[in-house]
Amino acid sequence: MRSIFTLALLSVCALSSIAGVNGDNTDKIAAAFKKGNADEVAAFFNSSIDLTVPTGTGVYSKEQAKMILSKFFTTNVPSSAKVIHKGTSGSGANYAVIELETSGGTYRVNVLMKQEGGTYMIRELKIEK
Repeated sequence: MRSIFTLALLSVCALSSIAGVNGDNTDKIAAAFKKGNADEVAAFFNSSIDLTVPTGTGVYSKEQAKMILSKFFTTNVPSSAKVIHKGTSGSGANYAVIELETSGGTYRVNVLMKQEGGTYMIRELKIEK
């Protein structure tokens, strides 16, 4: 009985630790969106990223995606960003939904992160009205 309790306690601690790390990245990404800082958001990009913005969709290198995001922030100056949902998929990917208020209106930002070398990196980013 004692070993079952110990195992359950260790499992809860491990899951809390994982959730804390993932939440930190999500919160950092949301904070970067609130500031309209493409460099800070791009720090979490994978080497290539599937990016959707109101002007188009494509698979871009990290640098190309950063430039596109920077242009988006120039025409849509952010005033607030808040995480409205986050979680982990069955395949181990993390996801988040961020509500972004800008000078151009309200956008829904969907973020999909997969683990690369022990760190969760953004593989897919969708910014939609």
